[in-house]
Amino acid sequence: MVGYKKAIPAQAFCLGCGSVLEQDLRTAGMLKLLPDGRWEVLTREAVTKGEIAEDGDYIKLDADGMPYPVKADYFTANHVQQADGLYLQKGRPLRMWCRDEEHCAELQFLLAHDLLEYNPARPEAAYRAFLFGTWQTAAADAVIVFDAVRYNLDGELDAVEFHFVARDVFEKTYHYWPDPTQEDLLHEEYCR
Repeated sequence: MVGYKKAIPAQAFCLGCGSVLEQDLRTAGMLKLLPDGRWEVLTREAVTKGEIAEDGDYIKLDADGMPYPVKADYFTANHVQQADGLYLQKGRPLRMWCRDEEHCAELQFLLAHDLLEYNPARPEAAYRAFLFGTWQTAAADAVIVFDAVRYNLDGELDAVEFHFVARDVFEKTYHYWPDPTQEDLLHEEYCR
């Protein structure tokens, strides 16, 4: 399916800048400074330890107030600051997949290269992948969002960057179109 991140304000901060939100997350135990100077971010999807981030990366809060790291270059290229600590994500069409759809090429690539595991016997943690420095899981109804898809010179899939979005967060923060032929309409309507 083709989807689009809704343009809604989100709280975020540059990691290591000492913002009030950074201090609040540290106090709550959701953000930890590691001995090597990197940061551990306890996200919704992290399993054995938090996601790894570095000074200069951004920490963004999802629609439920849960933190997750975003690399600095991606964040600055895709967000506009609205006020201190509030950012608006620039929209762009993204390919996505959820379990009620047929397997798309991106999903097949991830499964074939052991970059994504699927275990239907555990609906609360049906998907598992090593992302952002830690093992992450997602429920069977989660949406897999493909952030970047790269092809080799022969036109074959070469790499797929992705992340999980919990269904309730997805419904609050994304538009989606199950029909991929709608991509042109999607781009016209939301990329002005």
